[in-house]
Amino acid sequence: MDYIDLDASNNILRKSLRNLQYENPLARKKSNRFKEFFSMKLLKTIFLVFMISNLGYSSFFSYTSPEALSHTFYNVYSLSSRQFSSLFTLYAVPNIVMVFLSGIVVDILGPDRVSIVLSAFVVLSTLIGALSPPNYGIMLFSRFLLGFAGESLIACSNTMMSKWFSSKTLSLGMGVLVGWIYSANFISLVALPAINKAYGFNVCLWVIFFVSVFGIVLNAVYLVLKKRFSDKINQQLHLQQQQKYNNQYDEDSGIILITDLNNDLESIGNINSNYKGLHSFKLKFRESTRKVVSIFKEIPIRMWIIVGIVFFGYTALFGLAIIGPDFLNQKYGYNEQKAALILSSEHVCSALFSPICGVFIKKVSKRIAVLLLSLILFGVGLTLLLVTNVFPLPWIIICGIGYSILNTTIISSLPLFVPDSVIGTCYGFVGTAYNCGLVVFPVLLGALKESTGNYNLSVGVLIANSFIAALLVGLLKYFDLKSKPNERLDKL
Repeated sequence: MDYIDLDASNNILRKSLRNLQYENPLARKKSNRFKEFFSMKLLKTIFLVFMISNLGYSSFFSYTSPEALSHTFYNVYSLSSRQFSSLFTLYAVPNIVMVFLSGIVVDILGPDRVSIVLSAFVVLSTLIGALSPPNYGIMLFSRFLLGFAGESLIACSNTMMSKWFSSKTLSLGMGVLVGWIYSANFISLVALPAINKAYGFNVCLWVIFFVSVFGIVLNAVYLVLKKRFSDKINQQLHLQQQQKYNNQYDEDSGIILITDLNNDLESIGNINSNYKGLHSFKLKFRESTRKVVSIFKEIPIRMWIIVGIVFFGYTALFGLAIIGPDFLNQKYGYNEQKAALILSSEHVCSALFSPICGVFIKKVSKRIAVLLLSLILFGVGLTLLLVTNVFPLPWIIICGIGYSILNTTIISSLPLFVPDSVIGTCYGFVGTAYNCGLVVFPVLLGALKESTGNYNLSVGVLIANSFIAALLVGLLKYFDLKSKPNERLDKL
């Protein structure tokens, strides 16, 4: 009786399949795609995007808490409409100057060191907030401190993302960043009312604190592990430029700049130490002033137009978020939890639609047209919310989609025409612009409500903001046509 050698047969079968795969280009291509999909490079990219996106998560989670718990804030702190609006105004006040100043600091020192300091301020602000009830003044201070650091963290994360990824993949990365950050708003609007109902207001405030602690831990992890990655910046070129800078002479005075000046002065023993310190301080001040002036000179005119678009366009939605709970209660009789749940749909749209928008922007070469579309959606959603009495969820969703398109398009477009040397400053100006809106419009909207007894005129102001922003988009198109073809936002 003959026996079959199974081992030999299996070996022959394996070789045949291997040869078949080698001879079949389609099979080989699929195998390579599978390996690329699960490659270490992809895992590193996911890690980077998540860690950078996480920087602003705790800030937004905390920022939304008065919106999520509006009725509770009114009751615990005994607030009027204007006092409630001040919770958002005090958040925005420091960012009139802080965000663009921190942007300049980011451009000079780099975003890494700045981010960990700002994260610590966010943790401190949430701790003060957790200890504040029922003292309204302490809560106001915590909101001021949160605004002082939180918005600057967003500028840091935007700058980090632009330095890690090329313009081809940046829009997708920015879309994920925006989506993740705004998911914090959604979680805050959904989770905090439920926690408040089950465990009370104080527990909600401590949850906010622990979220911020988790955020700074992740920030520290990123700073420790980032050395294992390499960004798109040529490190060798950066080193050469730094060496050149250290040996550079001041053309006006013929004096070696700060780095070498300090070494030279220390080597001269007969110079009075007080004079040395004063002279060094003057030179440092002059050099810092020159850096700031040079940064402003590099900012293109289209950036200033975008600042105007942000001021009017963003506040159309932020204003709705601030007056939304009380507006829905007044017009539809919704309680705190139901109003927060409906308003959270806007943040769901931002969280889910922003990455999709990033992919869409990557494929579409008409970014200015996309900006105009977003503002049209804003205006339509707000108008329908004002003039109709039907269930308002669809109109909130329209506004949310419009905002996600607007925000993702703007933050992913800046690296296309803004020089790398001032990108942090420009992201800072974006934050400054909408925080200026948060200073002006909450007070205005609250005053209009108190004077008229309803929010109709307030919503009308938000609609007008969308219209003004759309006009500025037209102006942006005019200057875009005058720019270099490779730097245009609307490619021909």
